[in-house]
Amino acid sequence: MENAPAIVGTIVADLISNLPLVQASGMGLNAFFVYTVCIGFGLSYANALVLILG
Repeated sequence: MENAPAIVGTIVADLISNLPLVQASGMGLNAFFVYTVCIGFGLSYANALVLILG
């Protein structure tokens, strides 16, 4: 099972941080996206998504 380390790491982070499982694994990427891409480049949220997905 190649995803076992990711699963174990996510569960350990969840237990240590006392945050919901989904929130603990995705908050860093959200902060990077908003502060670096949207504010740093001066783009709106919709235009930044087009830039990343395109």
